[in-house]
Amino acid sequence: MRKILSFIFIILFFNLSYANEKIVDYKPVFLPVISDKQTKIAIRSYLSNSKKYFVLVNPNSFQTALIPQDQVELPNNETEKQNLLKKLSNTPYIKALDKYTKPPYVQQNYGATHSMYEVKGQFLTIDMCPSSKNFEEEFFNKLIELSVKLNKPIPVAICVSGLWINKHPEEFLWLIKQQVKGHLQITWVNHSFNHPYFKDKPLEKNFLLSNKENFENEVLEAGKVLVSHNIAPSPFFRFPGLISDRTLIEKLKDLGFIPLGSNAWLAKGEKIQDGSFILIHGNSNEKAGINLIMPILSKLKLLPLERAFLLPN
Repeated sequence: MRKILSFIFIILFFNLSYANEKIVDYKPVFLPVISDKQTKIAIRSYLSNSKKYFVLVNPNSFQTALIPQDQVELPNNETEKQNLLKKLSNTPYIKALDKYTKPPYVQQNYGATHSMYEVKGQFLTIDMCPSSKNFEEEFFNKLIELSVKLNKPIPVAICVSGLWINKHPEEFLWLIKQQVKGHLQITWVNHSFNHPYFKDKPLEKNFLLSNKENFENEVLEAGKVLVSHNIAPSPFFRFPGLISDRTLIEKLKDLGFIPLGSNAWLAKGEKIQDGSFILIHGNSNEKAGINLIMPILSKLKLLPLERAFLLPN
């Protein structure tokens, strides 16, 4: 098995390092399709090497995949499309999308801040905003050590900005290598492309509120970077600074994304509870959170982010 995984990684590493695919016409859609005899939702369409693809979301599991369009069955007409969407209205994905994009709209920490249902465990979200520093190597290595000790992958949600990926390609590839090796179970969360921030601006004119007209481009360009590396983005989005407003939330819903907040931003002194979305920064820009989580990392019961929105078995 290890030899097989090593071989897979060599192929993947080659693709990522030297042959990133040219992605063209990456745009939002919201289209029910049949794939593998299941109804799924295409949230993006694009061209790669002149071949048409969809980013598909399984509405029952939140799992995503990059699938050629000629391998799925499209609705025959608008009536069939609407009927399929109606049948999906009670699926976990649609329920979460509706729940976390409705009023009241608050400027700070809007969206899902903890699990939708009671769980015994927590969800570790790691923000990778643009940074000139190397990532938190000791922290990530401790995750790998924990995986080896427990003999299972450690589930994490990495909220990644496109600019961080572009500025830290070796670290990005290292993370993917750990995923391929089975050390990390990564949910890739869109964290915008540029992640704008201005020290001298108030919140209502800061982060993505500083240029609301460019919001869709910020979201799509970050997703495009992931897709160019053959990674299917999850249907989740974390606002930079956890700052948003009604306009951006409504646009985010149109893009098929569920906003993620946090009720356990460690550097702000928030306490971890069962169901918490723990927030730390893995880009070395916020040491306080890393210092707090390192001693307790092995004591946490970390769960895949998708579990937060699924009814317990």
